[in-house]
Amino acid sequence: MICTVTLYGCAAPIYKSPDVSRSEVKVFKETIKTIIPHYTSLTHTEAENKARPIFDKIMSDAVNVCRMIGEATKCSPVKFEVEDTTRINAYASNRNDKLVVGMTRGIIQLLADQPEEIAMIIGHEFAHLAANHLEENLKHAKLGGALMGGLAVIAAASNSSYYSSEAERQAIQRRNQEMIQDSIRSGYIAGWYSFSKGQEYEADYIGAYLAWRSGYDFTGSAFIEMGALHKRDPISTNQKKKRNMAFQYWNTHPGDAQRAARIQATLKEINQLFTDGQLLPLPPELIERYAKKVKLDRTHVLEMNILKNRER
Repeated sequence: MICTVTLYGCAAPIYKSPDVSRSEVKVFKETIKTIIPHYTSLTHTEAENKARPIFDKIMSDAVNVCRMIGEATKCSPVKFEVEDTTRINAYASNRNDKLVVGMTRGIIQLLADQPEEIAMIIGHEFAHLAANHLEENLKHAKLGGALMGGLAVIAAASNSSYYSSEAERQAIQRRNQEMIQDSIRSGYIAGWYSFSKGQEYEADYIGAYLAWRSGYDFTGSAFIEMGALHKRDPISTNQKKKRNMAFQYWNTHPGDAQRAARIQATLKEINQLFTDGQLLPLPPELIERYAKKVKLDRTHVLEMNILKNRER
């Protein structure tokens, strides 16, 4: 576990949301205490029908932005799915070289009357793909898994008194090596599907731009809803206090109040760029990087067709 924790999430995020003050975060912490999460009961089909049009609206532009970012080896096609469970979750994955963005029925039920917030969540998950977070983590997970496997084999081999015979020791050692190799081949080493806090912030930041560009005027209330839900979940609270479970939600995700505050700061940045003349704003750092990449003047990049006209 130590190896994976050390190696996991080593790549530093490139795109960073504006900083927020403690007082700004405190406002959202207080809000979370007063909110009672609201559920709308939906069937699996109803949940999918509610979220899929939002996904479709975001994707065409998001794929172009992904190509501008230029980190991911693949930006499309992307499959959307809704997992039929009441768990509160959304995710991004690459299954056998097929990109997937998914949400659970539970999180759609929580945000059923807030399509703008569903859009922000979808933008966030696609941003994980666009910023190449999966591949970054897979590289670290493979290396961490190999090191863990090597340490496990060494430890097992050194404790010969643990086994009833030399044949048993060798058999278990072979099995351990096979398990490690299977895990590396499948990519399912702990940490691949979990993102660092820096990666979560980066996905929030890029995802906010993706949702805004597609016409969704979110506020970040999804994080308020989820924060309120976590406050009222005694099982999660107990586990958080009593266990140090690596790669679980509370160890990898920033605090909900912090994320809500950063989303508000990002919205201010986006609206200022729009006021300054960017019809479809992009992170300033992305504009600068893309201009250098294609060897164009920054103003020329802003006038490209990818920044289509949009009425607000």
